[in-house]
Amino acid sequence: AVLVAPGRVVAESWPVPAVGPSELRLRVRGCGLCGSDIAKIVDGGPAAPAVLGHEVVGEVVEVGPGVAGFAPGDRVVAAHHVPCGDCHYCRRQSPSMCRAFRASNLDPGGFAEYVRVPAANVAQATFKVPAHVSDEAASFVEPLACCLRAVRRARVEPGDTVVVVGLGSIGHLFVQVLAGAGAQVVAVEASPERRE
Repeated sequence: AVLVAPGRVVAESWPVPAVGPSELRLRVRGCGLCGSDIAKIVDGGPAAPAVLGHEVVGEVVEVGPGVAGFAPGDRVVAAHHVPCGDCHYCRRQSPSMCRAFRASNLDPGGFAEYVRVPAANVAQATFKVPAHVSDEAASFVEPLACCLRAVRRARVEPGDTVVVVGLGSIGHLFVQVLAGAGAQVVAVEASPERRE
């Protein structure tokens, strides 16, 4: 699915990415549609043509030289960005501001048939998916990680009362994470379907 212009996504052939040292090639099994993807599609985000998608579940089809711990046939999730771990922002626990974080990315994106996972992403942010976990559930690893990080940074503790405004997919994840942290959760949502 290639973004060719603001608001216009078409099915198009895209080159299969080559794999280098310490990299993986995945055949995409599924990819979540993030609100940030929708915003980029509507507003034309990156320079077109572009393949978006970063909530990737895939099957390893090729392992580059030097990769350990992964083999063809493994089902994995791979994060699209990874921080350097050493810069000012990383030391302040703000990795999304790290230059390396902003520069790293899957190639091309999860809305393609094949994705190259760069070496840093393989080393730091690619994980095998247990057999009992569905592809659909695994596609929630990235948004769930965002929710977990937010709850940890907010230092939510058992007995706290927390309000979640909006019960889209992220709101639903927050409700579960907050309840798991022992908080009393109040959710606010206008849509009867989402409340249900």
